[in-house]
Amino acid sequence: LKKNKISKKKITIGWSGSASTSKYIEKFLPLLTKIQKKNKFKILIIGSKLNINNKDVECLSWSSKDEFQQLKKIDVGLMPLPNNVWTRGKCGLKILQYLSVGIPSVVSNVGINSKIIVNGKNGYLVNHKSQWEIYLKKFLNNPKLITKMGYYGREVVKKNYSDFAIIDRLASILRI
Repeated sequence: LKKNKISKKKITIGWSGSASTSKYIEKFLPLLTKIQKKNKFKILIIGSKLNINNKDVECLSWSSKDEFQQLKKIDVGLMPLPNNVWTRGKCGLKILQYLSVGIPSVVSNVGINSKIIVNGKNGYLVNHKSQWEIYLKKFLNNPKLITKMGYYGREVVKKNYSDFAIIDRLASILRI
């Protein structure tokens, strides 16, 4: 579980993904850095090696052996997506990874995201471009919200997506 000492440090807003999904964060980055200029926070991008001249943007290569340690550096997770047939079919793994280590998320309201994120409880669902800044500022202005929503998010993952939750559902299906 992510241990937060958030109020004493600059908040890190992050994204983790693969080379095939890095196009989503790369397209989103101009808006994110614009928000960053008005609100002080760090940006951590895991899985995309962008060349950015900004001391508050860090890009790391993704590796399976370092993934957990890298994720723990993020305070608020991101999942910006366009609304199209491909993205509506995505499984939400990125959000589940964030939530599993206590990272609340701000995500596009696309596909399964609206089933995983309980708006205002474990993160925020973005319906319009202007909402990114509104929702990120909620976390930046109230770091305790990160801990509270992260805890709730972890409970959602344990209850609905953990091995035990899936085993129980599978067992009930097989008993029929």
